[in-house]
Amino acid sequence: MQITFKKSPEAVMVIKTNIIYKKDIKKLSPVLSANPQIIKWNVDSEDVDKVLRIVPEKISAEEIIRIVEEQGYNCEELPD
Repeated sequence: MQITFKKSPEAVMVIKTNIIYKKDIKKLSPVLSANPQIIKWNVDSEDVDKVLRIVPEKISAEEIIRIVEEQGYNCEELPD
């Protein structure tokens, strides 16, 4: 008998920000991309909430918020 497991979907953190311009994303890029606890991330600057989506690996929303705020941006986790 062969047992197969479905890969669980990746959890995505959704964070409201004030990231507006490409220059803002470029400023955050080295910080977020270099963090080994962040699998992937993107910013939807067209969304009304300027949503930062992060696929985390053992990192909390609070830590993400701290990292982003240290770069000079406002953010807060959006509820599911």
